Amino acid sequence: MTAEHIHFVTGSLAAPALHDQLERLAPQIGFQYSVQVLPITVAALMTPSWIARRLAPPPEATQIMLPGYCRGDAAELQTVTELPLVWGPRDLRQLPEFFGQSAARPENYGAQDIEIIAEINHAPRLSLDEILRTAKRLAADGADVIDVGCDPGAPWGGVTDCVRALRDAGHRVSIDSLHPREIEPAARAGAELVLSVNSTNRRHAADWGCEVVAIPD
Repeated sequence: MTAEHIHFVTGSLAAPALHDQLERLAPQIGFQYSVQVLPITVAALMTPSWIARRLAPPPEATQIMLPGYCRGDAAELQTVTELPLVWGPRDLRQLPEFFGQSAARPENYGAQDIEIIAEINHAPRLSLDEILRTAKRLAADGADVIDVGCDPGAPWGGVTDCVRALRDAGHRVSIDSLHPREIEPAARAGAELVLSVNSTNRRHAADWGCEVVAIPD
């Protein structure tokens, strides 16, 4: 009996990781495969009609697996191939489970935590009540840190009151500014992270006593 041959369609960013997964999975499960890397960076941006104009499975292919985020009417794809179409998982790291295997976790999986920073854009243009209401909503949606987004131009005189009010409401706070005269009072008021530091303000950063995000300029 001829082994299943699955033709995987992906973008350039996911291609290396997909190859790594398939090199391990294919022998375990017993299928042949080919990978077609289409001229797009992010596979999730593909549409069935876009793929249809570029799809080129090999003659031995028995089915086609499309990226999990690729959704839409597959009718146009079926005009260029009679092979069965399968939508894969949205995260290619879930391919083992998709094929009924247990996923092998990396050796140090779980050693790092992920925290979500949610920015309140143009905070100087908002009232303190608006900022606090927005922060409460963002925290309820899963934000771990509330980022106070400042505007270019003159430093915001209300940044201290804003950060203190957010801290008093129980939020962790970061400040998004390049202006030392905004960042310094925000840090004194309890901001724990500064976005961002570059050559224009880096000489001040050592005095702020908090973590910073360095950006190139």
